[in-house]
Amino acid sequence: MILLYARLDRTMWKHGHANAYRVVLIEAGHIGQNMMLAATRHGLSACPTAALSHSAVKRLLSLDRLTDPPIYPLTLSTPELDTAFGRSTSRPNMSSSASTHS
Repeated sequence: MILLYARLDRTMWKHGHANAYRVVLIEAGHIGQNMMLAATRHGLSACPTAALSHSAVKRLLSLDRLTDPPIYPLTLSTPELDTAFGRSTSRPNMSSSASTHS
């Protein structure tokens, strides 16, 4: 699992209090999408998830309760593990003929 967490104190200093959280979420989305693309390129399955105990993560990583919230958890797996747990590893057909519009 890869976990992105925010440093809101730094973001508030740079972007102002009103925009800090919004900026963090937008940036986390950009980073998460790039990590998912890189994982796929290297043959891994990547899945962002909301199934996370924020309090447990904060304790485990010694994150501050108010200024360091977990933002973007991303799980990584291999197709072999996906198959072992009964998950489908088939991908939609994204060939050029399947994605062209008339």
